[in-house]
Amino acid sequence: MAQLCNFIAISAVKQEEFRQAEQFLRRALRYSRHSPYLMLVSYNNWSCLYKKTLNNSMALLTIGKAVALANYISEKEECLPVEKIKLLADSHINLCVVLSQMGEHQQALENANTALEWIEKYNGRVNGERLTVKSLNDRNNVMVIAKYNAAVELEHLKRTDEARGLYEDIRDFLGKWNVSHPMLRKVEKALKSMREVKIRSTSRTSSARRRRFSTPKIEASTLSFETR
Repeated sequence: MAQLCNFIAISAVKQEEFRQAEQFLRRALRYSRHSPYLMLVSYNNWSCLYKKTLNNSMALLTIGKAVALANYISEKEECLPVEKIKLLADSHINLCVVLSQMGEHQQALENANTALEWIEKYNGRVNGERLTVKSLNDRNNVMVIAKYNAAVELEHLKRTDEARGLYEDIRDFLGKWNVSHPMLRKVEKALKSMREVKIRSTSRTSSARRRRFSTPKIEASTLSFETR
């Protein structure tokens, strides 16, 4: 029942039916109170709702609870199933986004990198079992989002060469894995903008215009959506 409530809630968030989303997330928390894993899913999706409604303080509070549960699960369980590893990474991705919006770019970068560390454990095999095609696709999607968010934070920290390198890694990976992935266009746009800024900075007639930073991406438990 908790999983169904979460699915309905995050679908409502996507449609900007925020009151309905809140109602179902309350139900999801009530039904998941005996399962740390389901509570993590619920708090993760609460953070998506608050982020979408620009309530950063509550987004930080709820994603903080999700990350605390993620740490609890990782310490308690030695052999995590695939879906739990993905959810741990999702939680750190969402915390990265909230911290970025609050201007805490170093901490945001650290959480993007933590998400990538989890995804490294989710590569080819988990606990000796070969991953399904769906699991590998989920893994690749989360890896792309985490790398993209890390690149955005590196830009904010003025570590431009490192950011460019990550964007190029994502572009090359998506060119081999999924050329229709929506992140490919965003990465190409970011690289184009960085090239234009470099050209302007070396020109004597350069204006005072600066590159507009990309926006990090948030990850929900049942679907993802981009923050604006």
